[in-house]
Amino acid sequence: MKIQKKILFDMTVYQTGTTFHGGGEYSYTILKGLMEQKDAHTQVDVFVGGRGRTDDKMLDQCRQAGMRVLFCKNASDLSGIVRKGGYHTLYSALPTAKYFEGLVLPDDVLLIITLHGLRKLELREGGMYSYFSNRDRYKSDVKEIVQKMIHRGNHMDQLKKEYDYLFKITKHYLVVTDSYHSLYNTLRYFPQIGKKRIRMYYAPGKLAEKIDHVRYEEKVLRAYGVTTKKFGLILSANRMEKNPLRSIMAWDCVYTDCPEMMTPDFKTVVLGTDKPGRFLKHIRNKERFIFKGYVDDKELETLYKHTHLLVFASLNEGFGYPPMEAMKYGTLVAASVNTSIPESCGSAALMFNPLIVSEIANRILQSFDPDIQQEKSAAIPAQFQKILDRQDADLNKIVAMILTESWA
Repeated sequence: MKIQKKILFDMTVYQTGTTFHGGGEYSYTILKGLMEQKDAHTQVDVFVGGRGRTDDKMLDQCRQAGMRVLFCKNASDLSGIVRKGGYHTLYSALPTAKYFEGLVLPDDVLLIITLHGLRKLELREGGMYSYFSNRDRYKSDVKEIVQKMIHRGNHMDQLKKEYDYLFKITKHYLVVTDSYHSLYNTLRYFPQIGKKRIRMYYAPGKLAEKIDHVRYEEKVLRAYGVTTKKFGLILSANRMEKNPLRSIMAWDCVYTDCPEMMTPDFKTVVLGTDKPGRFLKHIRNKERFIFKGYVDDKELETLYKHTHLLVFASLNEGFGYPPMEAMKYGTLVAASVNTSIPESCGSAALMFNPLIVSEIANRILQSFDPDIQQEKSAAIPAQFQKILDRQDADLNKIVAMILTESWA
């Protein structure tokens, strides 16, 4: 069978080894769609880096599907792979400077990249970049002040260079964003792209299935020392852009000011940190918090299902998976009213300003109100289904675009 189109797919982001990584999940979902929808005239190969996991289930699936798994060291290496392999399309769901800065492509190759957001630019423009790390707050603040003094009027122009190289690789490129927020911020920061080059498709849902294993679920809850619907949930506590400290302080306020709103054994589970001390020093009700590192999909799904409330106080999201992952169980969500989050949550979540601890605490308290519970619980199924349907439709559109778009 004669091959009429060759596609090279970037899977370096999937190699990180991190238990949860949105870019890696996104890449894998798109790749699975390509495996299922490509015809016999289309060849899809993947490239991975020299480091990270290189022999796992995903890569075995690629090989079994007839895909070549190519190893790449840097942009020069990738340039050679594309040229020698005769590829027509190069796709990356999360392009990094290591492989794409300095990349040289033939004129007939189409580059397609997904931008999940412009977090660094957006947080820096809002004066919040130092929130990435409590430990390095002083260092980050000083660095930001020095940069502004050196560059003065064109400070943001200097910061844009972290992304600008992507749009100079070739004239033949398309950009995919996964929310309207990211679409219009990309146009605002990089108007030279032009709207015709940008496609907006909601990020496809994660591949994890709903948990339905009573004994396993009971075992997980016992291990945490909690019971169903008698704990709150906070995620990604090692990432300061997820705003974990304010979320924790808000729960602490609730425990201090309104303990009668919940049972004495009610707790807050905080995932994604191996250094709970950095948070414990800021709160009074230390016994109410359970800290743990990252967990696997099955354990996380159990917590989504059984928590009373997911507090998602992120300062910046390109799409934001967790609210939808919780809503598929009908779980209540309190979330930031910023960036892309209102697009996915709609009116089904309790929304708050993520910079105001008292407001987050207020929404936590509202989650215990029977009337508000009933209102939000009634809204969740329709909102979840609306986003799910859009995600499924947009996944097919992304895959079709990669398979059919060309510049030749």
